[in-house]
Amino acid sequence: MKFSRLAVAATIAFSASSINAAQYRLEPLPLDTVSINHFAQAIADDGTVVATTQNEFNPPIDLTLLDFDSESLINLLTDVDAARAGNFNLADYTTLVNLLLSARANNSVTLQRLAEFRSYFVTGAEYDLIPGLDIVTETFDDYTNSVNVRARDILGSSTVVGSSDAPYLTVDYVNADGDEQTFVLSDHITRGFVEVNGVTTGLTSVETRLGGYSEAYAINSNMQVAGFGATELYGSGVDLIDTCADPEVRGDIPEELCLRNIRETGAGTTNALRASARTRPHIWQLDVNGAVINVETYDLLFTPEENDTFNYIARAFDINDAGIAVGDSMTGEGVVVTRPGSSFGQTEAQLVATMYSNGVTTELLPREENQLSNALLINDDYIVGTVTRESNGVSRETLFVYDLATETVEYPSGFFSTAGTTPRAINDNNIIVGESEVEASVETVREKNAFMFNIDTQEFINLNTLIECDSEYTLVDAVDINNNNEIVVNARLRAPSKEVNGEPVLNDAGETTLVDTVYAVKLIPIPNGEIDDCQFEVEVIERQGASWNFGLVALLLAMIVRRRRKV
Repeated sequence: MKFSRLAVAATIAFSASSINAAQYRLEPLPLDTVSINHFAQAIADDGTVVATTQNEFNPPIDLTLLDFDSESLINLLTDVDAARAGNFNLADYTTLVNLLLSARANNSVTLQRLAEFRSYFVTGAEYDLIPGLDIVTETFDDYTNSVNVRARDILGSSTVVGSSDAPYLTVDYVNADGDEQTFVLSDHITRGFVEVNGVTTGLTSVETRLGGYSEAYAINSNMQVAGFGATELYGSGVDLIDTCADPEVRGDIPEELCLRNIRETGAGTTNALRASARTRPHIWQLDVNGAVINVETYDLLFTPEENDTFNYIARAFDINDAGIAVGDSMTGEGVVVTRPGSSFGQTEAQLVATMYSNGVTTELLPREENQLSNALLINDDYIVGTVTRESNGVSRETLFVYDLATETVEYPSGFFSTAGTTPRAINDNNIIVGESEVEASVETVREKNAFMFNIDTQEFINLNTLIECDSEYTLVDAVDINNNNEIVVNARLRAPSKEVNGEPVLNDAGETTLVDTVYAVKLIPIPNGEIDDCQFEVEVIERQGASWNFGLVALLLAMIVRRRRKV
């Protein structure tokens, strides 16, 4: 078989028009030196971004909390004496970091805690820590690095809200036998917070026993914060709170540990307080400095029977400048839902999309049309969320848009009619961004891409088509959009794997190992930008005789299909 010179060139290189054209310029956030995975959270109108890192490089280790004489630790380390002095080799440092990271999952009360998630303000090439409720101590002359902080919304460049743990601090105790013991404990589980001009304020729940429980999700221009938290505690553990103050009753343990055992393990789970808290929407009214002036809570859609002990919940996730909050509430009923990957349905407590305004909880959507629903976003014109519907025996989440003026709802399709679609944000230009499935397959987990949907024009666009064709990033989930139409996105990138100290992982040949990573990126509109044409064209291959290399044709077609599916 012979090919013409033109045909050979065509099989080696494909041509695409407008190679450098695009409508958005992609700008990676400068967090790859902080952690291997980082996630976008929100973007302000001035371009300031909030992002979250996972398992940061080079976490500090408190040597005083490690027993280097214990046989179990000695067996884990390669150089105990060097580690005891803080001179870790890479193998031992990795072992100790993994040990401390597992302390959270194992609910340890004696090991140092390391945060899995921390958050940052990002402006251009600069980033600054959002400490949440963490504090500076003498141990490291810095923050304890024990607090999980998830910043969720930003107002301007200096005000942010989110949720944070309490710092884990040491509590010294001498037991009845005279033995000195040191415990590592915190005062509360998750609590909402606001940071204004560098000053952090905790947003406590109405119920404050055992430290309470709250989460903050959104803030409007009037300094109202929407979220949810505990309004009441119930269950057997509540009756034990007062007993912790009595050493004769609590046993030979410090009071702090007694309270912690009720809060975190009293119900047999790591979040016992959350399981025994009646969770309701909270709207915190703040002053210009972030101090709490008032807290308003909202009820369920229904009133449970007096003897009904089920833990019904209602939550708020967003709030507009008119003070209207949206979220979801349980109905007191169950619904059978067949999740992807399951061959039969399971009964779930029904949650439905709700609106909270002027002290009233209002259901938004006709319940008979949807199995479940959830209101996630609101601007001055629309409420946006998800509905769960069954199609071909499988229940998937898709998009709904509720018009506040007409009180009507539409259900836009994603990239195809049964695509699972999740909205993440809406701006004042009525543009929604989020993630949607791009493969109409029978797989349990389908490929997802970031989307942009314009309510006014009804355009549903894959954001990957708006950046350069040769981008190494695949845009998976668009998480926020500001009023300048700048977007922050979580993207997938094949990047070198890194050690716990941030250095590249090398194989036996001294080469780097590539892994899928999550990178937070910022998309900036290009004035007069044009969509990059990523549809490759193949020249007709000239052949002689009857023979044909079908393997080569299949390879070419596969390459074309893969590229098209990416965009």
